[in-house]
Amino acid sequence: MSKPIESVAREVADHQAREAVRAGQSVSGADWRLARVSVVYTGTVEIEGAPGIRVRRLSTYTSPAIGDVIAVLINSAGNWLALGRTATGA
Repeated sequence: MSKPIESVAREVADHQAREAVRAGQSVSGADWRLARVSVVYTGTVEIEGAPGIRVRRLSTYTSPAIGDVIAVLINSAGNWLALGRTATGA
């Protein structure tokens, strides 16, 4: 019998969170990257390439929108933080 999709989705999200912790620990305890916002929630966003992981946003990152290119910090404990929208090139 197959597992419910919610169970499989949770397993995938848990795996991605563990990998984020592992990756963060291998880069002197922290890492940062640019990412594109794929889903917006109250206080958090999801980014492309990390479905199911809600990235907490700084209070200064107001009015997030799908498609924003943002700077994201990831620490060795697996915490993700959206710093905010990056400037567009001229």
